[in-house]
Amino acid sequence: MADITIDDILHWQRGLTYRAPAGKPMDAGIDANVSWAVTIRAAAPILPPLRGGEIVIAPPRLLEQVRESEMMDSAALVRALTGQPIAALMVDPAFSETQVAVPLLISSGTFPHNAESTLNRLIIERRAELYRIGSDLSRALSTATISGAGLGQLLDAVRGVIERPLLLVETHGAVVARSQDAPADCPVEPAAIAAGLRAGDQPRLIGAEGHGWLLQPIQPGAETGERRAMALLIGLAPDASSEPERLAASQIAATLEVVLAQALPADGGGREWSAREPLVAELLTGHLTSQAAAESRARMIGLDPTRPARVALFTSPTAGLSHRARSVLSDQRGRATAALGEREFAALITDEDHLDITLVDLASAIRRIQRADPDARIVVSEPVASVASAEVALAETRILARLATAGLLGGELIRADDPSRLGVFGLLLPIVAGADTSPNDLRARLAGFATAILGPLEEHDRRRRSQLIPTVEAWLRHGGALAPTADALGIHRNTLAYRLQRVAELGAYDLDDPQTRFVLRLALDLRALTVAAG
Repeated sequence: MADITIDDILHWQRGLTYRAPAGKPMDAGIDANVSWAVTIRAAAPILPPLRGGEIVIAPPRLLEQVRESEMMDSAALVRALTGQPIAALMVDPAFSETQVAVPLLISSGTFPHNAESTLNRLIIERRAELYRIGSDLSRALSTATISGAGLGQLLDAVRGVIERPLLLVETHGAVVARSQDAPADCPVEPAAIAAGLRAGDQPRLIGAEGHGWLLQPIQPGAETGERRAMALLIGLAPDASSEPERLAASQIAATLEVVLAQALPADGGGREWSAREPLVAELLTGHLTSQAAAESRARMIGLDPTRPARVALFTSPTAGLSHRARSVLSDQRGRATAALGEREFAALITDEDHLDITLVDLASAIRRIQRADPDARIVVSEPVASVASAEVALAETRILARLATAGLLGGELIRADDPSRLGVFGLLLPIVAGADTSPNDLRARLAGFATAILGPLEEHDRRRRSQLIPTVEAWLRHGGALAPTADALGIHRNTLAYRLQRVAELGAYDLDDPQTRFVLRLALDLRALTVAAG
């Protein structure tokens, strides 16, 4: 339950102003917790029992009666309250024109005759409202956590209750996660974040660009000594008290610290990777709204954001794939995994130096899965520049998986960087998947595709001074008919047949397959186009 503070009282009761104790900064004590409101008495004992956090109300009428009875004057009242754990002394402007030793709440205009009942009614009503909000927050966070929600979904769950934007940021301002309506970039300067984190574990109010934010320190791994400071920022409504946001901060902070402590790598090794799955899933599915946020998430889960990355996607028409995939992927070094529903399980691969070993491991894994799930397959994307582009890599694997399901691709392991097998699908895949392809990248891809298809034949022609490429070109131009092709080349039909046999052997082509003929024709045209373009 969030505490009600003097600052909240000032927002509710606009006729009150605050004066800090003598010798203290202007806002000293304004965040003091308020327990109750009590009024001084005209007869002894003048002060009711004080247990801490009270607003002691001193109406001018009662003060005058106390002075007339010579029991206590204003100065004596202040001395009696000095050192007591009260939140503030509520008085009228005539009580003192200067600072005194206790914090003052000063009323404007006529002093309210029912100040105690008014304040206590507000305190009771707000506590009841906070109890309701706290219950809703607990329910929302429990539901989100049980369902394996990622950080952004946890923040959205809180946003659904308090209707305020939330961001989780690192000390230098990189956005780790945010609710749907929060700004994409951190609205608070890194220096202010660092100052808020140094101030301790309690939330602090911070102004930024005309808006107020509540900063709640997050210390995942604090219990095990693996502290990695972050900050939760919650936007504040203009001219409103912040107790709902403080309540939300305290509740979600505990949840975030548990989720992050389970997910962050420890001592250079890894925790249970399944605990990291919600964080990996948000990185894969594009829930992070900027490259900086994606790079921050990669560092958080122990991946180098500067290294190239691939996505390996296990797919199956049968539910329960994630359980089967986890059971066979025992070695997760260099990878981060996530279940993407009941029929998809993805792994991020960042170890390009040992890609061949990784692919052997994945092929072995899918064969083990197929013992119980014969229709399962795995698709491996092309390398992308970094894990920040993992969303594009995932899109590639999903497109190829759907093509395989439609019977247009075969095999237990499909690689997006195998143009000789994918044909035109491989050529156009990045464009369809939404990759940010420059004209230079596209030209290189066209040339690379032609080389992948024709390379073995071109190399044979260079080394042996043979004529395999002109032979294939003529054969395709004549629709695969042997006699017209042999006549056009000026060779015997047996010679043509021998050359075509060598073409099929060198390129592992099935020349009777119309798809193969189409790919060869396309590669020859692309080669001519790139040569003509210089």
